[in-house]
Formats: sequence, structure tokens, C-alpha cells
Amino acid sequence: MGVRNFRHKGLAELFEFGRTAKINSRLHEACLVILDRLAAISTPDDCKGVRGFHALSGNLRGSFAMTVTKNWRIVFRWENGDACDVDLVDYH
Repeated sequence: MGVRNFRHKGLAELFEFGRTAKINSRLHEACLVILDRLAAISTPDDCKGVRGFHALSGNLRGSFAMTVTKNWRIVFRWENGDACDVDLVDYH
């Protein structure tokens, strides 16, 4: 269980080092809360009730999202016990 890989290089830096210049510093704290949760969960259900967790539909079916801010989300897939393709997106 954990985070297998990142699509967003800034999230990877933030996860590894606790800081990055590739993401606005105002988003760091919320991103770190979500990343810490993803590193600790056993199933996506462990995220229920945390930062607007929800399953996605349409062309993102099979992925999940958690709210960083009003517009920004961390999106990920769940595969073999790991969060995969973890990305920071503005999809609204």
C-alpha cells in the first residue's frame, strides 16, 4: 500500500521533500494532507469523508479525486493496493 507513481512532478517533489517550487505554496498544506492519506490507506474507501473524496465518472471513470481548493483536485487511480498516476488538476 502506498503511492506507486506520480504524473505531476511537483507532487512527487512535495511528497518526497515536503516542499516544491512547482506548486503554489498556498496549496502545499492541503496537498500534503492528501498525499499522507494516500500513502497510508489500504483501499480507496479509507478516504471516505476526507477532503471531498469522490469517485470520478465519464472519461475519468475508475479514478478518484480529493479536493485541494475550490478548483484544484488531486486525482488518482487505485491499482493492486497502490495509488497510481497521482496528479494535480484544475478540472472545473
